[in-house]
Amino acid sequence: MMTYHLLIEDDRENFLVESEADTRPQHSVHCSPAPGPFQSCQSLFGSWLVRVGVWIIGILSFVSNSLVLVSIVLSSKSPTCPTQHLLGVLTWVHLLNGVSSAALAVLDTISFDHFADYGAWWEGGPGCWIFDFLSVFSSEASVFLLMAVVLERGCSVRGSQWSETEARRIPLGWGCAQGISALCCFLAGAIAALPPLTMGKYGVSPLCVASPYGHASRLGCSYATALVLLNSLCYLLMTATYTRLYCHMDRDTPEKEGVTVQDYSVTKLMASLLFTNCLLSFPVALPSFSSLLQLSVLSSPKVAKAILLLVAPLPSCLDPLLYMLLCPHFREDLSRLLYWTTYRLKKGQRRTSLFSVNSEDTEKQSCDSMQALVSLKL
Repeated sequence: MMTYHLLIEDDRENFLVESEADTRPQHSVHCSPAPGPFQSCQSLFGSWLVRVGVWIIGILSFVSNSLVLVSIVLSSKSPTCPTQHLLGVLTWVHLLNGVSSAALAVLDTISFDHFADYGAWWEGGPGCWIFDFLSVFSSEASVFLLMAVVLERGCSVRGSQWSETEARRIPLGWGCAQGISALCCFLAGAIAALPPLTMGKYGVSPLCVASPYGHASRLGCSYATALVLLNSLCYLLMTATYTRLYCHMDRDTPEKEGVTVQDYSVTKLMASLLFTNCLLSFPVALPSFSSLLQLSVLSSPKVAKAILLLVAPLPSCLDPLLYMLLCPHFREDLSRLLYWTTYRLKKGQRRTSLFSVNSEDTEKQSCDSMQALVSLKL
C-alpha cells in the first residue's frame, strides 16, 4: 500500500514538471462576425438613449395613428373621398411601422443583459425575417402612398381650371384611389421580398433593418443603397409636383379658379408632411452613401445604428401628429367621437337605471300579489 501511494506522488510531480515545461504557443480565438453595434452580445440596442427613443416612438406612433384612423372613419367628409382613403391607408402603414418598432423594443426588454442567449435564435428564425419584411414594406409603402396623395392633390386642384363651372371638382374616383393604394402596397411588398428571393436572406444583423452594415455581401449593400435612391427620386418628384401646385394656387384667386379654403388647408397639411419626410430622409440616406463611397468618418456603425432605429421610423409618429395639428376636420371628428362616446355611456347608464327601476316595481308587485293571496287564504 505504501508503494502505491509513492507511485502516485511521483506521477503527480512528473505531470506538474511536464506542464510547467510545456511552452507551446496559445491559440487566440476569433469570433466571426465580430461583436459590434450591429452584432450585440449583452443587449440588442446597447445604448439607453436608443432604447428610450424606440419606446417613445413606438408608443406615440400607436396612439397617434389610432386616433387618426378613428378620425378618418368618423370624418364629416364623404367616405368616398380619394384623399381620405389614401391618408387612411398611409395611416395603417405608419401604424404597422410603429408596431414593428415596439416589437423590437419588447425583444430588447426580454433579452436585456443576456441577448447572446437569444441572438442566434432570433437572427436565424422566422421572426427576424418577418420583422425585416414589415420594416422595408412599411417604409417603402409610406413613401409611395405619400407620393400618391401629393399627385392626387395636384390633379384635384389643377383639374378645376379645366372644369365647366367654378364649383365643379375633378378629383380621382373612388375606384381609382383604391387601385392606386393597392398598387403602392404591391410595389412595396415586391421590393421588400427581393432580398430573400435573390440572396436567400435579408442580412446578418439581429436588428433586422435594411442597412449597408447588416449585409455581408456587396449585393446587400447595393440593395440598401438602391432603396435610398428610389426614395430620393420619389421625394424629388413630389417636390416638383407640389412646387407647381403651390405656384398655381398663389397665382390665381380661389374665387376665380374654384379652389376652396378646404383645398388650401389640405395643401398646407400635405406641404408640412412632405417637408418633414424629406428632411428626415437625408440622415437616413447618409450611412448608405457614405458606405458606398467608403467614407469611414461618415459611416460609423454606431451613428448608423442610432439613425436607423431613431430617425428612420420618425415619420410614423410625426405624420399623424401633424395631421392632428393641421387638419381642419380633426377637431370636429374628435369632438364627434367624444360626443358619441359620452352619449353611449349615458344611454347605457339610463338603461341600467330603468332596468333597476323596473325590477324594483316587479318585485314590489310580486310582494303585493303574495300578500293578497295570503289574505285570501286566511
